[in-house]
This record gives sequence, C-alpha cells and structure tokens, in this order.
Amino acid sequence: MATANGFALNSAEIDVPFRRIWLANLTFTDDLGPAENDLVELVIGSWTGIGMCIDAGAHGGVRSIRVVAGAGGWRRAPAGLAFQNDASLSRADIAQGLGSSVGETVEADPSTLGVHWSFDPTVSAGSNMDALGDWYVRDDGVTQVGSRPDLAEFRAIVDAFDGKNGIADCLIEESDVASVMPGALVTSDSLSIQIRVRHTRILLSTSRLVAEVYTREQD
Repeated sequence: MATANGFALNSAEIDVPFRRIWLANLTFTDDLGPAENDLVELVIGSWTGIGMCIDAGAHGGVRSIRVVAGAGGWRRAPAGLAFQNDASLSRADIAQGLGSSVGETVEADPSTLGVHWSFDPTVSAGSNMDALGDWYVRDDGVTQVGSRPDLAEFRAIVDAFDGKNGIADCLIEESDVASVMPGALVTSDSLSIQIRVRHTRILLSTSRLVAEVYTREQD
C-alpha cells in the first residue's frame, strides 16, 4: 500500500537523511490528492511519515506534490528570538521555543546551554537548529534533538552495489520499508561489508520498489 492521505500513489521518491528533514516527491494515479499546505500522512508499506505539502499541481490529469517532514516550518526564517535566564537555559527550552516560532513540535533533553541564546533571523530555522547539535524529524512529525538510534539488522537482496560511493540498491517488499531507514544495519550474502545506513532513498513505481541505502550522509 502506498498512499498520501488515502490517495493512491503512482510513484514516489523519498529521501530520508540521518539528520534534519526528509523530503518526498509524489505522483498520484489521477488528479486527486493533497493540496498545498495540507498536513500529509504518507504511507509506504510498513513506513508512515507525517509531513506538510509545500507544493502541488496537476499536469495531464496526474497530480504531483512535494512533502517535507513535520509542519514545514524548518525552511522558514525565525523571528529574532533571544532567551535569557540567569540561572541557566536548557536545550529543551531553546529548541522548543525555536520550533514553536515556526509551527514545529520539538522534544529535547534538558541539558544546560548557558544563560543567553539568540537566533539568526537571516537564515532558516533549520540552520539555527544546527547550532544546538544533531536533530531529525521523527516519523510522527515531531522533531527530536539528538542522534537517530541504531536500528536492527536487515538482510537485503542487493541488486547493485557502488563501493566507491557507498550505495547499495536493495530490492524490497512494502513490509520492509521501515526496516531500511537511517540507522539500520543492512547485510546481504552479496555484500562483503555491513552497511550502517546514513541516508535512505525510497524509489517507488508501478512495477518496482527499491531502497537506495548510503554508507555516508548526503547533502
């Protein structure tokens, strides 16, 4: 099953990085589908991601949209926020304040970061978040400050492997999609190495479902 808000997909290209936000380009079987600024529940087999439609259109009777993880706020510039607490400021206070200013929900640990913190309104909220350390948007649309956890081993059928660039093309079933996300450990009889996934690209068409998994983070 591959749907966005219940509308059947004809194709999908979904990039899920180890850090920051995932991005999906989707086409539908007809001209029906989510509209720009709609919250989108994207389902590809065993994986479900919550995001925001940031672009939508139709051509030749086929609708296409672009979806970003979360509420779409990390692309926007924040207000010139500043925090001050003479006792101490926590990472959670700062991250949640930044997220709230652009419509995002954030969870973070309460570790302290000094007594003063300000944001740069000339760059995106996501770029400001980078100053707080690693972060990523979870499947449920909530932003988590910290590193992604390691996932379980996944035994894959590898169709091709580019050792120079650290990319393996894995032929998967819909039930496997959640198992090849960043953090997974991909192994195969046809691989001489194990791949701890740092970026996943899901490619869906009417005839094929492939997961490109990368050993290194991608720009």
